[in-house]
This record gives sequence, structure tokens and C-alpha cells, in this order.
Amino acid sequence: MTQVYEAIFWDFDGVIVDSLSIKRDAFAQVLAAYDDKLIAQLLRYHDEFGGVSRFKKFNYFFHDILKKKIPSDLLDEYLDQFSKIVVDNLNHSHINSAPFSFISQAHRTTPCHIVSASEHFELQNICNKLEISNYFITINGSPKPKTDIIHNIIEEYSYHRENCVYIGDSLSDLESANNLGVNFLGYGNIKFIELGIPIVDFCRLFKRLVN
Repeated sequence: MTQVYEAIFWDFDGVIVDSLSIKRDAFAQVLAAYDDKLIAQLLRYHDEFGGVSRFKKFNYFFHDILKKKIPSDLLDEYLDQFSKIVVDNLNHSHINSAPFSFISQAHRTTPCHIVSASEHFELQNICNKLEISNYFITINGSPKPKTDIIHNIIEEYSYHRENCVYIGDSLSDLESANNLGVNFLGYGNIKFIELGIPIVDFCRLFKRLVN
């Protein structure tokens, strides 16, 4: 029997919107006062771990690259600068057409939830700006971990985790799904093909939704 899904969890950056390059540029702009070689190390980390929050990435830059602790007031300043750059630069042209076309149909019968490493309130502001908030039951971001967000939603809405699917573009998304016993479908990352991880096919997925 073909499994049906009663809820879909969506990663945001790299899946619903093509925002990874904007955030890459945002890190470079915020940290422009530092040596280019040091910034390049962070950008490689950002490229490899797209699903990791900016909080952890700034801390990685200071703790692992600069070998020092980042003052809390400086971290807040960098986070504010980063957020402004992202919000100012993201627009409707960054919405990925295939996922959004699917969501615009699927949300009518199947609950859709955004689970992202993006900062929570910034994420909600961006969704409002892009006029996509109404397609989702919930929109949640960091600093709360993705596993906690998904777990809480499953409990609140009495979903069966074996009948839920998380669609993401990073290995950290895959790890979150596996830790929770939730199905996973990859999107836009060649590493999934190399690892034999199922890639989302939106036509097939539509046939597996609860009507």
C-alpha cells in the first residue's frame, strides 16, 4: 500500500526560497572588517551546513576561527545587521517555483508547516512580505532547534510522525527527520543523490497526500 502523508514540514531557505546566496553575502558584509581568508572559512562552513542557524555560524566564526568568545552585545549587533540585509534583499523573485506551485495546491487538503533555521520573527516578516503566510498552519524558526519545533507540532496537532514528511535541502534537515522518526525527502542538493536519499518528486508526492 502506498503511504499517505497527513502533514508536510518545509525547510525555508533553499527550498521555498532561493536565499542562500543572499545570506552568504550578508555574512560577508557584516564581517567585512575581518580578514578575507577568515571570512572565506566561514562562508565554506555556511555552504556546507545550510541548515545551521546564523547564531551557530557567528559563534563558529569567533570560537572556531578567531579562537575567541563573541561578546553578547556584538553578537546582537551582527544579528541585527544580518537580518536587515536579508529582509531588504529578499523578494518575490526568490520564491522557488516548483515547491511553491505544489504548496499552493497541497495546502488546501494537507497541513503545511515551515520549520527553519532562520530567525523566528524575521522568518515570519519575510513570509508576510512575500505574501505566502496563509499557505502554512505554522511558521517557526530559530533559535529553537528544528527537532524541538517538529516534535512540538506533532504533539499539538496529534499527527502520526510516521505519516509526516520533512522536505529539506541540507544534511542537518535529514538528521532532524531521522532523529524524530519522520519521513524525509531531499530537495536541491546533489549530496542526497550521492547518499541514496530520496529526492522529492512533486507529482508523485501530490498523490500521497491525505484528501
